[in-house]
Amino acid sequence: VSSRPSVGKSFHLELDNVLRYPIKVPDNYQDLNTYLMTWLAKHHLLKDALSRLSRDVLRDLVDRARGNFRWLVNALYLLSSAVERGRRITLELLNRLPEDLRDLYTFALYQLDPEDLPCVMAIIALVLSGQDLRPDTLCSMFHLDDFNRFFRLNCTAFLSLKNNSICLSHETVEAYFNSG
Repeated sequence: VSSRPSVGKSFHLELDNVLRYPIKVPDNYQDLNTYLMTWLAKHHLLKDALSRLSRDVLRDLVDRARGNFRWLVNALYLLSSAVERGRRITLELLNRLPEDLRDLYTFALYQLDPEDLPCVMAIIALVLSGQDLRPDTLCSMFHLDDFNRFFRLNCTAFLSLKNNSICLSHETVEAYFNSG
């Protein structure tokens, strides 16, 4: 079972009619809701932007994730990036978030500043090729004045920073870019 496509459903696993084992995939709505609230407590800009909208917006975000944590994480990063760039979070923007994770990755690419897109794609290509990338290396390669801001605004849907090394944020990112 990957990325919980069957949240809240039951199914049976049968192996050559010898073994029957019922599997119940738990509903993780509460886990997603807890994650969302914890995330918003750490990211005040987005919390303030969303608080101006209906209370149903937060519940809608969790519902639209359909059990997929990666979708919710990316949606929150995209919304935070929009707020930091000075865009207002509107119901229209929230409704434009695609429900499929692959489509959300595409949406994230289209949200990038056209001037930043080549740099982001080059960084992703380097990570996919197995390069060990560090922020200071990227700053000199791409002449970035403020790496943290650039990374936060442009890369967090695809990449993460762990132990001062840049890596894919999730295995689905590799599958997305390798699928052509």
